[in-house]
Amino acid sequence: VNLVRKRPTADNKFSITTRAGSWDQYRVDLDGSGKLNDSGTLRGRMVAAYDDSGSYLDGRDSRTPLLYGIVEADLSDDTTLTMSLRRQEQVINGYSIYGLPRYSNGQSLNLSRSTNLAQKWNRLESDMTEVFTEVAHRFNEDWTSRTSLTYSQGGFDQNIAYARGAVNPTTLAGSNFQGTLFRKDEVDSVGLNSQLEGNFNAFGLEHQVTLGADWSKQDANTHQATVTRRTAVNVFDVDQSAFAKPVRPAWTTDIDTTEERAGLYANTRIHLSEPLSVVLGSRLSWYDYKYDVKTGAANSYESKQTQEFTPFAGLIYDINDNWSWYASYADIFTPQANYVTAGGSPLDPAIGSNYETGFKGELFDKRMNLSMALFYIKQKDVAALDVNTTQTCPTSSDGSCYLQDGISRSKGVDVEASGEVLPGLQVFGGYTFNMLRNNGDADVAYETPKHMLRLNTSYNLPGAWNRLTLGTGVSADSGYEVPSNKQLGVSGKAIWDARASWKLDENWKVSLNAENLFDRKYYSTSIATDRSNVYGEPRSYVLTLRGDF
Repeated sequence: VNLVRKRPTADNKFSITTRAGSWDQYRVDLDGSGKLNDSGTLRGRMVAAYDDSGSYLDGRDSRTPLLYGIVEADLSDDTTLTMSLRRQEQVINGYSIYGLPRYSNGQSLNLSRSTNLAQKWNRLESDMTEVFTEVAHRFNEDWTSRTSLTYSQGGFDQNIAYARGAVNPTTLAGSNFQGTLFRKDEVDSVGLNSQLEGNFNAFGLEHQVTLGADWSKQDANTHQATVTRRTAVNVFDVDQSAFAKPVRPAWTTDIDTTEERAGLYANTRIHLSEPLSVVLGSRLSWYDYKYDVKTGAANSYESKQTQEFTPFAGLIYDINDNWSWYASYADIFTPQANYVTAGGSPLDPAIGSNYETGFKGELFDKRMNLSMALFYIKQKDVAALDVNTTQTCPTSSDGSCYLQDGISRSKGVDVEASGEVLPGLQVFGGYTFNMLRNNGDADVAYETPKHMLRLNTSYNLPGAWNRLTLGTGVSADSGYEVPSNKQLGVSGKAIWDARASWKLDENWKVSLNAENLFDRKYYSTSIATDRSNVYGEPRSYVLTLRGDF
């Protein structure tokens, strides 16, 4: 779970949030914050959470405890030291990979959404401990610096009976448990970032600049062993006790991976005149990925890129107090050496360029924000799942095989509007048109709908009913196809949700959320016949009670 790092508050605060939802989902969060001495120069915050949840998938449940603490100390009027510690664990029973298959001709099996191709003893355990420290210094009203260091240690341990295989539409056979995968990973990560940002005056105008450097390194050790056992599975009535968990054999694969990144970056906004400014930025990157096979059949390799220069440039023109126009260009550089082909070769970095222009504005005394953008993105060698191979690629970070997707071009329009259109009525609306093509002539719509629409409203009732807030929303898209098999892909859909909250008093509020309100059955992912078909979550409800003190 990605935790946004919460900061201490100057005032003493405490909150408790409890949730109960469909499929026996329960969670409690405690959050306390405030000053630790009379002067307020020492502040702290503590967060504790525990999640115990079932799932709409048969035989799956999870437990996730989390503990987080952070302290801020003002060493002087201008210097602040921050230190935090986070500990998180997770256990998932009934964990499965590969999703569901389809018929060999690509048609849907129309399975129950609860279908889970796992054995009851399938299990994934993970843990992570993170330490963070930061020193921030304000030189004056215009210039500040921040230097942070992050260290984390963790890993995961899994034993998974995995199944895959397209189903013959005549015999209804074809899916099998391939075997049991045992895997244990230990990961150490360290990251350093330092930046200086400030304002300066020149030619009678104020300008902004940011300078920085970052470095990170991740060392991982992977042990792996597989017990091969080909057992037919009836996907229409899965037996999650088909066979007992085998004894883990001696590790057959021992792999060390090291990923090291470093970079220098700078960006500035120069005001050429009152309405016109130019934004310039660049990054110089170094990347080194080492894959060292101590034991096992895979080959060791190293992928290195040095002094990769990625510039950025933009123009901003303030048309008036409410509207501005902008245009920008940015280079793209994305290392992908942690993905490999079916032949065992690491992927080259994805490179490309991004062009964008549009307008941003405010209406109704700045209560409504609007944005409109045209974009064009050209990329080369982006990683794409290889749906034409049935083998696994254990040297890939996720165990799947990939290929490089040639030259892809994406162009489209993005429009958003948000704000308070009437007293108490908040709205958000967004629409994206995205045309993605590969090598200029073939659609590559893997998980990329051409049309996407998002609408959300929230209304706080007036007068005697002002404790009640009602809301609803819809997320709709046109789906996508897989060029190699038109039966694959997902169809267009509109998923609605609704919510209501009631303020009990000054401290307590209760709310009820409903997701997939009309219980639409749909695939969220579908790109192969033998695997990688995943249903979206059925209709669900969550009741929340929150207290703030």
